[in-house]
Amino acid sequence: MQNTTQAPRTGQVVRWRSDEGCRAAIVFEGRTKVHAVYITDSGVRHSSLPKDEQRHMVPLNYPVKSAMRTMRGAGKRLGITKTARRFLS
Repeated sequence: MQNTTQAPRTGQVVRWRSDEGCRAAIVFEGRTKVHAVYITDSGVRHSSLPKDEQRHMVPLNYPVKSAMRTMRGAGKRLGITKTARRFLS
């Protein structure tokens, strides 16, 4: 029987300069990709990005738990994708 529990994900709050502008995101580093969860005008979204995208990210001095709570609240009001919900749980 395999162990199906995953290690707890630790995120980091960053300022991310994307093609669509500058935004705050919670970033989770994977083995081959960087996973960003962020708020848009249409809800809370998730993006899988290549690792070299980290050059456009600047760490912010903001607590991760507070950012996760804010994003979950925005997800209740604006909507949230299933993948973003999984990363914020």
